[in-house]
Amino acid sequence: MYLPDDIIQEIVDYVRQEFGEDPADPASLQPEQVAYRGEFDLDGVPTHYWQVGRNVWATVAPYGDDCYSIDITDVSPTPAPASDAYSTLYVRNFDGDVDLTIPLTASSGGSYSLGRYQPLALPDGEQLEIYAEAHPNSSPPLVFIGINDGDDNQYLRGAVGLSFNYTTRRGSLLLLTLGVVR
Repeated sequence: MYLPDDIIQEIVDYVRQEFGEDPADPASLQPEQVAYRGEFDLDGVPTHYWQVGRNVWATVAPYGDDCYSIDITDVSPTPAPASDAYSTLYVRNFDGDVDLTIPLTASSGGSYSLGRYQPLALPDGEQLEIYAEAHPNSSPPLVFIGINDGDDNQYLRGAVGLSFNYTTRRGSLLLLTLGVVR
């Protein structure tokens, strides 16, 4: 598949349009932030991947005989091994000021855990405690996440994985993910 010399600028323009970024804003995506990751076979279609952000890729795939299409995905071209999904708790918020990767400790039985509730300080000064545990070798894999937020205590469990939103007492919206490959 032929790609023009200005394909990176086309990708930047497409991503800015999709995310509603103003090209005049210096915080918008810039060409030097686009990193080529390679060509991968997706269902028999040779697809080029460029990383355009944390966990965001632009793809370029053939369209017809002489054309190509640009798209955006949050699916990595090189997915992490499934076991990695259970060894890490991801915590982020939608304001962009919380984006944590919290490693869990492996046990001899193949399970992962924080061991006990851990403090979590948010940028606005709010304090929470979180707990996570995963048993990927059970059938189906089991995951647990706990949150202590003052008098509001939540404990969730699920099979295979959990990805859920939690609104703190002060109104911060958090996304917690365990057992789901990002």
